Formats: sequence, structure tokens, C-alpha cells
Amino acid sequence: EMKTLFSLKAFNWTDSDLPLSYRFGFISSKGDELTTIQQSSAPSSFSAFPRGDSQLNNSLSCTVEVFDTFDASTTDYMPIRVNPISFAEFSQIFSPNMSISIEMVAVASSVLNSVDCTKSPSCPLLNRNPCTLIAATCGECLDGYFGEIGYHNSPCVNQSSFYLSAHSS
Repeated sequence: EMKTLFSLKAFNWTDSDLPLSYRFGFISSKGDELTTIQQSSAPSSFSAFPRGDSQLNNSLSCTVEVFDTFDASTTDYMPIRVNPISFAEFSQIFSPNMSISIEMVAVASSVLNSVDCTKSPSCPLLNRNPCTLIAATCGECLDGYFGEIGYHNSPCVNQSSFYLSAHSS
């Protein structure tokens, strides 16, 4: 996490509408696509990344978006593993006399906004979205399920298996 530079390469892309340009990034733990390398003609670069999802063996999805001359684009995804670093290591990386690039701001933002989900239950078994915003807590109920509203670790029930009946007297 941020102390390892990953080599990003997007070679062998072809299009009849040349030249091509490339933008590299990653998917944050909240599902947002963040840019680490701004769009440029360089098909390769280096970047650091925040830690990956602890529930997925510290994996993180890197992205490359390839643009043609008319800005039509396609995106490709590649999983990588990024292990967490300690706060002391984080502080050393961002020493006061270091110039911070856009890349590091995006990575730092994701690190500072990350939530420790290592102790959350298996959210899919509860029919809930994964832990993202509250430590050790599953997300909202999956589509088609209902239960406690918001972020909880209680199970959600399939709507089709639940019904109410009214009786008149």
C-alpha cells in the first residue's frame, strides 16, 4: 500500500482512429473509479495504490481506459493484491517536504477513507452488500431482499418468500 510502485502497461491496443491515449486508475473500496495517472499518450506508467479489500485477500481492481482520437473509450480491469501498511509507514511517505502528486492524493484519499472490514461477517450469507462504510458492518440489503434498513449485520429476507395476509371478521 503506497510503498510499492506497480508497473502499469497497456500495450497492443489497436483502433483505426489513432492516436490512442490512456488513463490508469483503480476501483475504491466504495466502488468509485479513481484516476491515478491522468489521460496521456503514454501506454505505460508506474503508480502506488491503497490497500485492497481485506475480505478479498487484499485484492484491488486496477483500471486502464483507452481512448481513440474521438475520445471513444473502453475500460479494462486487472486485479492486484495490495497489503496494508502501518500508520508510521504512511507518515514517512507523506513527509512535509515531499511534493504530493495527483496520484498520491487519490491514493491517500482512499487510504484515509478506508474502513476496517476484516471483522465483518460474511455479508453475502446475510443477503447484504459488502462492508464499505462502517467498520465490521455489512452494507444494505441486496436488491430483492428486505430487513433492517441501512448498514447492519442482521440477515435480510427474500421478498418473494415473505407475504402478509389480511383476514376480515
